[in-house]
Amino acid sequence: MEDPTIPKSERSEPDKASNETTIYDELIDEAVGDYIIEEYIGQGGEAVVFRARGASTGRQYALKVFGLDDRQQSNVSGALPEARAQSSVEHPNVVQVIEPGLATISLEGVETDILYIPMQYSTLGNCQDVALFKDTQITTTEIESIIDLFDGLRSIHEKQIVHRDIKPANILRFEETRRGGTVVVLKVTDFGMALVSVAIAGGPHKPSGLTPEYMAPEQLDGIHTNAGDIYSLGATLYYMVTGQMPIAAPADRSNLKGWQKAHKESPRPNPMDDNPGCPPQLALLIMRMMSVAPSKRPSVADCITILDSYRSYLTEKALSRFSIPSGLKSQIENGHTGPGQYNITFTPKFNSIFDPEVHLKCGTKLFVIRIQMEHPIFNEYRRLVQYMAEKFSDTFCMYEAYGAYDIHVLIWTDDERVDLLKSELRRQFAGSEVRINEAKDVYHLHEANWRRGDGITLVGALAIQEDVELDGVSAGDYIPKASYPPQPADHTIRAFTYVHALTNASMNPTMLQTAIVSSVRQRMLDLLKITDPANGKKKFPRITLIEFASDPRNFDEPVAMVNFVARDYHFIQELPTSIIELGGNAVKTSTFLETGRLVIQSDKILF
Repeated sequence: MEDPTIPKSERSEPDKASNETTIYDELIDEAVGDYIIEEYIGQGGEAVVFRARGASTGRQYALKVFGLDDRQQSNVSGALPEARAQSSVEHPNVVQVIEPGLATISLEGVETDILYIPMQYSTLGNCQDVALFKDTQITTTEIESIIDLFDGLRSIHEKQIVHRDIKPANILRFEETRRGGTVVVLKVTDFGMALVSVAIAGGPHKPSGLTPEYMAPEQLDGIHTNAGDIYSLGATLYYMVTGQMPIAAPADRSNLKGWQKAHKESPRPNPMDDNPGCPPQLALLIMRMMSVAPSKRPSVADCITILDSYRSYLTEKALSRFSIPSGLKSQIENGHTGPGQYNITFTPKFNSIFDPEVHLKCGTKLFVIRIQMEHPIFNEYRRLVQYMAEKFSDTFCMYEAYGAYDIHVLIWTDDERVDLLKSELRRQFAGSEVRINEAKDVYHLHEANWRRGDGITLVGALAIQEDVELDGVSAGDYIPKASYPPQPADHTIRAFTYVHALTNASMNPTMLQTAIVSSVRQRMLDLLKITDPANGKKKFPRITLIEFASDPRNFDEPVAMVNFVARDYHFIQELPTSIIELGGNAVKTSTFLETGRLVIQSDKILF
């Protein structure tokens, strides 16, 4: 029977099928303290592990015995305080260590002093041979299991114990009844065993005792801290999620310096590369935990907070009802200042605009929604904002505008969600006209290097959105500028100009749309160069052209929309006129000016 606390690479158990024996077989049925040895399981490091039965309890235990592999030089009595420190940790996600003890046994005719450490015995084994989260959807149940694991490590650190050797083989699985049902519980084991080995050896812990696949790079330099445990747990979670080692092995797998170099210089492993089903939130946490610099790694408390927040998010997502962000909620509640007077202005902490390729990488499309409210009053607006926030949190733009359509919404989502949104808006705001246009392409014309797309990952996008520093991720790969104000300075005004085709209904629709969009785009690029003689500033600091995926021969549907910011109201007249002129009166435009009373601006991604 295999020892669930020892990885296969470290086991030296006999091949039961060929009836091989070991020198430890003579200890079967021997009493060690209050424990009767029943089976030799294996050996890892300095410990020999047996399955034992408590003489007084009748229960099964894993019995780790030190001193058998070096019977002439062991200092087992000096290690007893370190062993007892382990038994002081009591937590439901830490393997329970029973009172350790000293004993003398006879092995091969030699009286041998030993240190024995009894602990809980797992019939399910460890996480070395089973990548627990590889082939399963990671839901709240799995996240709760991981949170519990972190809480177990927290309890160890609170006793001033650094584990030093966290790895899948040191995460045991137990079947227990929790939360009203039978679940697999993860428990940390072998914490502090490195210090027991140090005490027995009477000197520094040998580097060969490290597990190179999961060690923090600084451990080989003799630096053992809580941050090192965080790194190793991150590497362990990577394996549990993907079934793969987090860092590629050096050419010489026995070369610890080679492993250290690999841990320092390899790109931070992204679990989504080996398991696309891994949530980006969990992948980001694992990558942060495996930061090369210990100072960049989150603490155990940080990890628990992050995972607990993600657990709440998963619950809200499953119910399709998100908590309204506090800043926006305050705006909704306090925006009405008097009859006919209101103001809802909200921008989240992340106020940048992603490269459109980032959204496409997330599998979403841009949709432009126009709503002509039957009753354009504050209570209706408040109800609309609240509904959108509950469905999409703070991941949309919304503007009130003068003109035939009172509300303009820009949102990145998928076809299924937008279809539900359209029907729900029509149901909840009966009598209002709702039109939705899908974007075919997006051009941020004011930004010369607005489109890249190379090297974009969901984890990287989440790191940028959450303002988290991550090795190998640069903001410049995801957003045009590191900081992109949602509204330029001066007295500016935002407007939306929709472009419709009028003639050439017999022309190939693709050619017609291409011709219109190309002409509009070139004219907008020309407008971006024009400056105001009065102050030398650009008349149009921002112009975004959105090409719609619609048939241009359907004159009721727009071919494109120009979302622009002008520094002065009078400049607005130049834009629609220019579009009409360049089309030789082959297009018509409709322009809607933002009122400034309802402005929600966000390009956040709903991961």
